[in-house]
Amino acid sequence: MITKDPVEGAASQFQLSMSANEVIKSLREDKEAYFPHDVVGFQVQGFSLITAWRKYKKLSQEQLADKMGISQSAMAQIENRDSTPQLKTLERVAEALGIQVEQLQK
Repeated sequence: MITKDPVEGAASQFQLSMSANEVIKSLREDKEAYFPHDVVGFQVQGFSLITAWRKYKKLSQEQLADKMGISQSAMAQIENRDSTPQLKTLERVAEALGIQVEQLQK
């Protein structure tokens, strides 16, 4: 007796309701942010969220500052745990780190 693979049959009948671009757009619009375990670990050690992401991405302050077109000392001020960077600054940091701005907001 020959039987049809149920997974294959279901796959052939299944139609995607969203294109890949729509899925990506939907994920980007999702306000829940993903935080890798190492990023959380750096925060537990007392580092700011920006510093935690920088360390996770294995960048120095100077390297991240260069990506943003600012000085290392300006980067140090942005990373200060007591600092409250403006949204525009957070957007630039997120872009330089290759993450979503929501991942830099608590």
